[in-house]
Amino acid sequence: MKNEKSIATTTLADALVFNNRFATAKVNADQLGAENFATWKGLVSALHRAAYSVYVQCENSGMKVESSTVDKSDIYDCVKPILSALGEVNGHKLYANEETAIALVSYAGRRGNVDAPELQFCVSCISNAKKELTLAEKINGYNPDAIQALKDRIDELTAQKSELLATVDMRHKQPTKTSDSAFRLDFEHYLARVITGQLAKTLEELDAEELARKEARKAKAKERKAAKKANA
Repeated sequence: MKNEKSIATTTLADALVFNNRFATAKVNADQLGAENFATWKGLVSALHRAAYSVYVQCENSGMKVESSTVDKSDIYDCVKPILSALGEVNGHKLYANEETAIALVSYAGRRGNVDAPELQFCVSCISNAKKELTLAEKINGYNPDAIQALKDRIDELTAQKSELLATVDMRHKQPTKTSDSAFRLDFEHYLARVITGQLAKTLEELDAEELARKEARKAKAKERKAAKKANA
C-alpha cells in the first residue's frame, strides 16, 4: 500500500478502530483515499480467496479447521502485507497466528442451501406470480376472477414446493463463499479488536510475547534441523 507508514499511523489503524464501534461500518475511500482504498480491497480480496480455499478443503475432508492439517501458508502470505501496512501498534508489530487463520477461514465460507433445478424453477414461479398479483391488485378495475386465479396459482405452486422439499436430495448444503463485502466487514472488525487488544497491553507484556515468539521460532528451526539430519 502506498506510503504504508503514514497510512498505518494516521489513517488505516485509526479507521479500523473507529469503524469497530458500528456494526456495519467498513473502511472506505474517504478514509483512505481512492488509490489506497482500491489497494486495500485488493489485499483483502486475495486473503478471502486463500481463506476460502482452506475452508473448502476442510469441508471436503470432513474436518474442522481447528483440527485440520490443511496447509494455511497461503493465508499467512496474504495477511503479511496487510499487517505490514498497519505498521507498529504500541511499539510492536502485529502478528498472525493459528487463531488468526481459524478466524479468517470462518469468515470466508459457510454451508449454504443449494436447490435442485426443479425446486429453483418452482420458487421462481412463485416469486413471479406474487409480483404479478401485487401489480394486479394495484390496478383499479382489474378482473377479480383473474386476481383469484393468481391467488389459486400461488397456492398451487406453494403446495408443489412443499412436496418437492419433502423429496430426498431436492435441497442440500454445500460450501459457499461469503461475499467480499461480508468477509471484509468481519476481517476489519477482527483487526480492530486485535489493535485495541495490543494497545491495552503494557510494553513489558509485549516484549515478553516477542521473546516467546523468538524462542518458538528457534525451537521449530531446531526441530526441522534434527528431522532433516535423521532423514539424511
